[in-house]
Amino acid sequence: MAYITGGVLAILHLLIVIWYRKKNPLKRFSIAVIAGSILMPLLFLISWMNYYDVIDFYIGEHAGGTHGYTFFVLLLYPVIMPIYWLIFWLIDKRIKKKYALQQSV
Repeated sequence: MAYITGGVLAILHLLIVIWYRKKNPLKRFSIAVIAGSILMPLLFLISWMNYYDVIDFYIGEHAGGTHGYTFFVLLLYPVIMPIYWLIFWLIDKRIKKKYALQQSV
């Protein structure tokens, strides 16, 4: 379920980046990419932590009720965020090029 949440967040972020670039094709930096690249991985990891009951359900009777997922999330954020940022920076670069060419024609 956290992956579904992550997918929805990524699609929402992509739509916001496209909308921003349509309005501002010549701006050097995209606020949508910067803010989204910080917030979206964080929201994904927070949603992952909130699915404890689902995780315990899948583990079954062996679920101990103690969750190291919070610590795991703290370790994952510095790894996921730069990768996510790089992916969306490349996407934004491509979208920027497309809309800048359309504006110059």
